[in-house]
Amino acid sequence: MNIFSASENIHGDGRGRIMSERDLSKYVRRVMKLKGLTHKDVQRLSGGRITDAYVASISIGRAGNPSAEKLKALADGLGVDPDLLFHLACGMPDGLGGNRKVSPAAELMIILETVQKAVAVPDIVDILNELLRLSPKERATVLKSLRGVAAKPRSRRKNTTS
Repeated sequence: MNIFSASENIHGDGRGRIMSERDLSKYVRRVMKLKGLTHKDVQRLSGGRITDAYVASISIGRAGNPSAEKLKALADGLGVDPDLLFHLACGMPDGLGGNRKVSPAAELMIILETVQKAVAVPDIVDILNELLRLSPKERATVLKSLRGVAAKPRSRRKNTTS
């Protein structure tokens, strides 16, 4: 599972335009969502070198010009390559390679962290066991349905937890 979809690379929008600070905020939000991190988690993982409020400002695109120190702290808090954040913040393509994706090691860590969180919740284990029994076509239908639910604003969803 990549942080970016297969058709989207982190250097442009597919139409030749270089990514902007807006894309930095989008990237930060995606990494945080994928890893299940809160702004406080990023602050803690950075060793307190960036505040949760500043992480929030970056993630919504309000922080217009983060310093190199803050970008390094943010990268540490997110567990990503600092060079990637520097290049995204500057609107520059990353290095010479162009289409940089999440490394296999980082991808594995994300998967392991997600599984670790999943096994701690009995309902999730039950859901995963049921999903494994489905055909690929049935799983695709379930995934489409889940994405539809996830796309709804939280205020419109019924809260079923106590």
